[in-house]
Amino acid sequence: CSRVWKDWTGRRMSADGVFEIVCPVQQYAWGKHGSSSKAATLAAHSNPNFKIDEATPYAELWMGAHPKGMSTIKGSGVALADWLKSNPWALGDRTTKLFGEQLPFLLKVLSVKQALSIQAHPHKALAEVLHAADPKNYPDDNHKPELCIACTEFKAMCGFRTAEDLAHQLKTVHEFRRLIGDAVASRFEGLVAAGAPASELKAALKEVFSALMLADTASVNRECENMLKRVNGTDAHHRTPLESLFLHLHADFPNDVGCFCIFILNVVDMHPGEALFLGPNEPHAYIKGDCVECMANSDNVVRAGLTPKFKDVNNLLSMLTYEAAPPNAKKFMRKQSDSCGYTHIYDCPVDDFKVSQTDIPAGKSTQLAAVDGPSVAFVLHGSADVAAKQSRFTAAAGTVFFIAAGTEVNVQASADHGSIIYRAYC
Repeated sequence: CSRVWKDWTGRRMSADGVFEIVCPVQQYAWGKHGSSSKAATLAAHSNPNFKIDEATPYAELWMGAHPKGMSTIKGSGVALADWLKSNPWALGDRTTKLFGEQLPFLLKVLSVKQALSIQAHPHKALAEVLHAADPKNYPDDNHKPELCIACTEFKAMCGFRTAEDLAHQLKTVHEFRRLIGDAVASRFEGLVAAGAPASELKAALKEVFSALMLADTASVNRECENMLKRVNGTDAHHRTPLESLFLHLHADFPNDVGCFCIFILNVVDMHPGEALFLGPNEPHAYIKGDCVECMANSDNVVRAGLTPKFKDVNNLLSMLTYEAAPPNAKKFMRKQSDSCGYTHIYDCPVDDFKVSQTDIPAGKSTQLAAVDGPSVAFVLHGSADVAAKQSRFTAAAGTVFFIAAGTEVNVQASADHGSIIYRAYC
């Protein structure tokens, strides 16, 4: 027999817990403008009431039950969070035991024109301390692991450069070295040359990063101007990629110390489908491109540069692990999960969420397998027919839908085009 559930008005409705939701778009200054924003174009495809203004920056499409950007059920307008409270069966027993009667993750599409802040997210214990001490800037006590999956060419900073790479940057980028100070730079170079143990290199790396982030304003201004003068005096075809990136960052954040972080943090270039998993205490910043992001339900961000928002430099410096690795080592690998090869899973090492990508060729069909917890899915490209026991609808690009725990969904790509579907679940 079919399950019967109620919406908030008390009307009885027969359904299998698979339904379309309408999702809000966040307008932050760093977002891409108008129809160049994938977040905006996806929203416009599925929500006829959303009209794109070409002069407006559209930064993030939020798909979930976050109080600052609540999804609603298409047709009824019922808030997803309210429906889940009335229908906790849709979350599954495991999710309810771990997280209560709420969706534990938020799925997003980000369209980044201007770099996001140099930041890290605290682990759970530190989040509790920060929230207790400063609830205004740390509004909850939860951790905030994130998964970032490129859906266009995407550039980000993530983690620290290897000791050898950083030593090279200190030697060759004179403005960067002067900000660090010759004594600190020479001490780090000496340890690298001597093959010092990892513990000593880690402490020295912290000293270098601290010297950069705590540099006085006059020194930062001076070295930014020196860098600008030198790089702008070089023919564009002869600039290094990092020099060009410095100009890109400085155009949006003039005289910001974060512009120099490209010389100490890895710059990671990602192709569509490649991912970064950003665990606790990992320094990072998105630079440009479009991505799918999934995160735990938290707003805790410790920032230190490339932002007009509150900066908490001392907490950032103390919380980082100072693990160094080459840029390709920061990429998070997915794994195939079905025999036909259509679905790959980003199996994140947290209870809060996992993400799958299903790439269905034109005219082919597959299943989004039943899982123990709730899911939020959306169509990134193409179109597909979606069918569960009772629910049936055509999902074009931008269509977002909820799937209750324990529910299998069949999807068939249109005959003319394939379809790419992302799904977050726990």
